[in-house]
Amino acid sequence: MRCRMVIKLFSRLVCSFVMLMSSAGLALAATPDGVLSDSIAERVISAWGDQPAGIIVHVKEGVVEMWGEAPSESAVAEADDIAKNTVGVRQVINHLQVGSNSTDRATQQQAGLQSSTVR
Repeated sequence: MRCRMVIKLFSRLVCSFVMLMSSAGLALAATPDGVLSDSIAERVISAWGDQPAGIIVHVKEGVVEMWGEAPSESAVAEADDIAKNTVGVRQVINHLQVGSNSTDRATQQQAGLQSSTVR
């Protein structure tokens, strides 16, 4: 539990740093894919609030793929916007669905990929 809190805090700090650099007009030469995955997943779940949902974010060379369950169509669009407006992202492929069990299907489809999962 404590480790999870530390990881969340670290992820938020990285996200804040990336957003600060972006707002200051400074481009980061390369943001590691894992940092982008964590940052996007955390910001999407934060934006969705307490609504039940789950998301898997995988980034490879600036291409973001998202799978899972969103609470509404507007939440799917919001996740897409968050990913597209993240420094270092070149493309977003959004597989998010509204409804139950889509997170479980996404998990099965993504077995073996390194990704950030937030529930």
